[in-house]
Amino acid sequence: MSAVDLGRITDPYTAISLRLQAAFGLRRAESIKIQPVWADRGNQLVLKPSWAKGGRAREIPIRRPLPQWGKALEAMDACQRILQRKIWQLPQAEPGRPHRRKYRLYCGKDGKTIVRYDNETGKDDHRHVGPQEMETSYVFISLVELLNDFAQDVARLSGEIK
Repeated sequence: MSAVDLGRITDPYTAISLRLQAAFGLRRAESIKIQPVWADRGNQLVLKPSWAKGGRAREIPIRRPLPQWGKALEAMDACQRILQRKIWQLPQAEPGRPHRRKYRLYCGKDGKTIVRYDNETGKDDHRHVGPQEMETSYVFISLVELLNDFAQDVARLSGEIK
């Protein structure tokens, strides 16, 4: 499937499933069942036996920078919140990004920020809370921790993600 064809897919879950298949060679069922927060180990994807063909766990090396998922990971949830997750794997460490990740995680409703995590150029890892976007520093430990912390903040500040 070409990038143009992928761009025509409006369902975010279908789009990310197809992108995972293209980027990592996942089988259709694996791309539907995978939980990226759990599977991403930085330099490999680890698939649980229940996700993989034949019930055998497998590991897939990440040999190239991850693509920008962009709109594929943006969705409106059941509570009418906009949830957006953009994550890039950088080819090398940069000032303010020693972990080789660039990211922007956003949750908002009615045009107002609930919580946003990012590490924009010129700033280290940090988050913004509330409509006034009060900024506090954030200590990046791993991608899994980042996504868990974001989900916990969303739940704490506006209710469980559904």
